[in-house]
Amino acid sequence: MGISSSCCRKSEGTKRTRTQKKMNQLNEDKLCAFLKRHPHIVERYVVENCTQMTLNQWSNQLAKRRAEQDVSTDAPTSREEKRTSRHAASNSHQSQSSALMSWKLIKATRAGQSNKLLIFATLISSLCENIPVDGSTLYLKDAEGKFIYVHDLDQPIQDPAEGVPKYEINSRKLLACYAVETGKCVFSDELPKDVTIERCSRTIQSEAKYVIAHPIMLSEDETIGVIEIYRAASRRPFSDSEKQLTKSIVRWAQLVLASDEKLMASEKAQALGDFILEVIRNLFTKVKNMDNVIKVIMEHAKVLVRAERVTLFLVDHKKNELYSSILDIGDVDSAVFVQDETNEIRMKMPATGNRGLCRLPLSQGIVGYVARTGQPIRIADAYKDPRFYAKVDEGTQRITRSVLAVPLADGKQVVGVIEMLNKHQGVFTEDDEEFLVAYSIYCTLAINVARMYDRIYRSDKKYRVALEVLTYHNCVTEADVAAVLPFNIPENIPGITQYDFSPWDIPEEQEIPTVAYMVYDLAGRLIIDKMTLIRFMLTVRKNYRPISYHNWDHAFSVAHSMYFLLKVSEHRFVPIERVCLFVAAICHDLDHRGYDNRFMKKYSSPLASLYSSSPMEHHHFNMTITILQQRDHNIFRYFRNASYRNPGSVSVNRWKDDYKPEYTSFNFRMTVVSIAMPTCDLCAMFKPWDVQVKVVMLIMQEFWNQGDREKASANKPLSLMDRDEAVQLADGQVGFIRAICLPCYSTIVRVFPQVSAIVDAAQSNLKQWEAISKLSYEERERILQQQMKQKFAKIVRRTAMNISSHARK
Repeated sequence: MGISSSCCRKSEGTKRTRTQKKMNQLNEDKLCAFLKRHPHIVERYVVENCTQMTLNQWSNQLAKRRAEQDVSTDAPTSREEKRTSRHAASNSHQSQSSALMSWKLIKATRAGQSNKLLIFATLISSLCENIPVDGSTLYLKDAEGKFIYVHDLDQPIQDPAEGVPKYEINSRKLLACYAVETGKCVFSDELPKDVTIERCSRTIQSEAKYVIAHPIMLSEDETIGVIEIYRAASRRPFSDSEKQLTKSIVRWAQLVLASDEKLMASEKAQALGDFILEVIRNLFTKVKNMDNVIKVIMEHAKVLVRAERVTLFLVDHKKNELYSSILDIGDVDSAVFVQDETNEIRMKMPATGNRGLCRLPLSQGIVGYVARTGQPIRIADAYKDPRFYAKVDEGTQRITRSVLAVPLADGKQVVGVIEMLNKHQGVFTEDDEEFLVAYSIYCTLAINVARMYDRIYRSDKKYRVALEVLTYHNCVTEADVAAVLPFNIPENIPGITQYDFSPWDIPEEQEIPTVAYMVYDLAGRLIIDKMTLIRFMLTVRKNYRPISYHNWDHAFSVAHSMYFLLKVSEHRFVPIERVCLFVAAICHDLDHRGYDNRFMKKYSSPLASLYSSSPMEHHHFNMTITILQQRDHNIFRYFRNASYRNPGSVSVNRWKDDYKPEYTSFNFRMTVVSIAMPTCDLCAMFKPWDVQVKVVMLIMQEFWNQGDREKASANKPLSLMDRDEAVQLADGQVGFIRAICLPCYSTIVRVFPQVSAIVDAAQSNLKQWEAISKLSYEERERILQQQMKQKFAKIVRRTAMNISSHARK
């Protein structure tokens, strides 16, 4: 039993071992069959995991096996054996060759050496290692894409030199030409019957008999060359497996070429980006001078495309000419610019026969063509192109060989042309053109910025000159000051502290003394120098325009109303504040043009373009500051620095119903100011009836003048400004006093109860207008005519003097 049990256990163990071996063999067979159907898995595993030593061992074994085969013997006689042998060899060769070539290419790429020549060399070596051949030939397309030529791997890829044979693709002189034309792999023994090729059975090698010509393609539409392998007549034809293997190897090479193209494009883009960033740094530090910008553009352009010379022409659209003020006489390694003191090139131009600025007609030459069409031009031989303007070479004593010209376009308009002459070592390539086109965008931007800066610089100088002239003519002369200075400031002016005082009835010769009286009464005589005050007030009066209402008379009246309010405030404002408020009142409409903000914006006046909101108010303020900054006009110069800076911090705060009259608060005082200023501006509405009517007529004359201007521009004015609706004046005044004036007056009375009389006066005037508004149309028109005849005596005299002055002229 023991022996029997032991034998049984051995027998069972043997069975298990045999079963395991069978299962392992079955799994290996399945795995091999799977890998044969999916060779890319083998390839990926080999590329990612195999070492160079392992690949070398495999390569040696493959070479040894190939050496044992006699390629000159007949193929297998049995059809089944032939099919099986071909299928096995194809899969094996594809897997091994693809893995080997992938490893070589990936190794080269990781080493940073990948380029077209290396890929072509690897492709040829892989073909020759895996397929027995007698030779190979590499054809590449020329730059124009019409010919192919044999390329030597020891030479850089560029257009063939003179004397190198080229074969026209459409001629079908070679099998390679037919391969490029069709974009398919062709075999000398499988050509269609209707295709006739002069040398289809051989290449340029006379001993070739069996040929495979495979196009090398970067994409479906782009063929860059042909790889050709051949065997002599003493050898057997290429088998189907070898043809498939050729396609597989070339396909892999094409994938690597495409990746290499992307890599090279990325590196070129990176290099171009770094280059342009450096150019931009240089360009935009020199935008203050156009000539410096042009020099930087020319110098960097030479470096970018390796040209011997460069010229930048700007377009003169008025004269239909191209002109250049800087000439490059350097070489490919350095730029030497020639420019005289007048920014003109001293060169003899046969076209004009004079010495001076280089100018070319827009209708001639390569640069003229580029400027007219806006398209870049690349020419390998300038003298063979009829557009080349040869007289330029006569003037510069240089010979032009190759040309690359690119437009500098600002939108649809060409502003210039950059012309590169004589590529160093060869001719300008498509890459050169692409780089220069990209570079030209930044050149155009730099030129536009330089031109803009130049315009701003010139405008600034013109502005300074205009301001100097304006200041001279707008400021009063010393003779004007001397003529007014001897006056004595009155000790007292009757009625000046009353609300119904009429500044319009003060004679012109008494206006400045009256203003001086109010200033000194508010601030004291020791703070402001008399001569400075007189000079300032005379200049302010001179800068009010002689228009109907917003003139010096209006400013004088508003200043008096501010004086009136400050007097009744019982000196709750400090002296500097009182002077500031008085000056603000008398300057509040400086240089008014007689038109409101709506009109200025509607007709796009320069002032409306300068300020986004309230253009006239901004202008009045700036005019005041301008006058104060003139020599001997600063009436605040005797105030201490702390007090002088204080008015600049004045902020306008909205009136609040729950105010507390605490004048120790600066904010509260400024809130009062925000109500006081409009109250003073509307002072005419609480003046006595006869004064108020005359002022209203002045206001309406100015409004009607604006309405006439709007009508002349085919626009309908507001009814208030329409002269044809003047009879509705009373209704307009009723609405204005009720909606604007009375609320404003009532608010200021809450702060200064002493001025409650202005509300009563305004209500009295309101009743007068209400009574007129209820009259018939004819009666209102009659009253209007009477009111229009009522004028201040001062204005009548001034008008008469102006008429007399014009008559004398």
